[in-house]
Amino acid sequence: MKHQLSIIALLLFVTFPGSDLSAQEGSSRIGLGDYGQTSILDNRFNPALSFIGDFVATWSDDEGIEAGADGFKLRGAEIGLFGAVDDAYEFHGILFFDEEEVELEEAYVLATDWLTPTTHIKAGRFNMDFGKLSPIHDGELPTLDKPSVLQEYIGGTLRGTGAEVHWWSPIGDASLLRGSLGIFQSAESDSHVILGPGGGHHGHGEEEDEDEEGPLRETGDFAINARLSSLFDISDTATVQLGGSLLTAPERVFGVDEDDIQNVDKSVMGLDITLVSTNESNGSGYRFQAEALINDQDSGELDEGDPAVEGDEIFNITNQEATGFYFMAERTVDSNNTIGLSYNQYEHAEDSDEESSDFGVYYTKKLNEFNRLRFEIRSFKDLALEEDGVEELVDFTAVSVQWTVQLGSHGHGLEW
Repeated sequence: MKHQLSIIALLLFVTFPGSDLSAQEGSSRIGLGDYGQTSILDNRFNPALSFIGDFVATWSDDEGIEAGADGFKLRGAEIGLFGAVDDAYEFHGILFFDEEEVELEEAYVLATDWLTPTTHIKAGRFNMDFGKLSPIHDGELPTLDKPSVLQEYIGGTLRGTGAEVHWWSPIGDASLLRGSLGIFQSAESDSHVILGPGGGHHGHGEEEDEDEEGPLRETGDFAINARLSSLFDISDTATVQLGGSLLTAPERVFGVDEDDIQNVDKSVMGLDITLVSTNESNGSGYRFQAEALINDQDSGELDEGDPAVEGDEIFNITNQEATGFYFMAERTVDSNNTIGLSYNQYEHAEDSDEESSDFGVYYTKKLNEFNRLRFEIRSFKDLALEEDGVEELVDFTAVSVQWTVQLGSHGHGLEW
């Protein structure tokens, strides 16, 4: 037995020569070798971990397009990894799991002290800085889903692979000015919607997911986003933020077959205002938030009336400009109980003559710092495709219960 223990001890010594906790050559960090390999069997080099599970139960009186949302559903489970690469860089990675697939939602490096102390650079794949609620993950929303107008115009969340520069500067003693500018290979939509146009209304949602990405863009055809916002105090307990966002995504091409090609020049502009008041002694307060958006896009379709036409002239270009808005109001009774209401009204992106709206009330109960319950009732006025193929305006109401569990380190800083 002693002979066997001696062999094991020798193997451990050979396998882990740095077990004396000394710094390896070329590294100032104890136990750290090349490319992050360690010689210490503990967790001091592991990133911070987080886990968010989001469970939803929904019942509605709709017999058509939203019928698939009824019942119990695991909207998703999110695993996050966060860690400092060195004093000037951080790495963030977020994996999303639902009942059918695994998705890499975000993986990016954040340079926190490269240019100036008030300038950050993000590079990788991540949610674009557009508006107030678009960058926020679904499990952290104040309501069950992203506002319907965001689902309609940008798909809920804008995500892409590229880079953004963020900067901010104080204005006096009680206000801040903050801006961002980004460039991406493409502007992709992503949202795990339970109710709303992103879940299947008027030709959106799963049908668009079947389209395949077309040819790569030329140098001048990348998606560009920008945001400018100002945050200032209006009293000892109240803060106001004003913001504006812009997205341009020229020459979006879907499909690889000739019959499926569609050219779209798209731009979205948003203006938002947020008023927050908090009593730090008991956690009570209120919040008002509103955002208005303008969606402008050129759509091109094959002109089957003249089969002799070839090349770019085969497209019949049409322009659609649509507007919409949402507002939300919340009353925080204390640090654990919040009641609120929301309203959306928007013209359809593909046909501005068609309009939809929804109104909801909700109650959020924080059971403790790790999990919460939310009860929400929403009434919709939207178009439904009838059996004869004609779209008609229908009313329906949905009742939802949401249970969200959060473990570990997780946070996104200030809501800019």
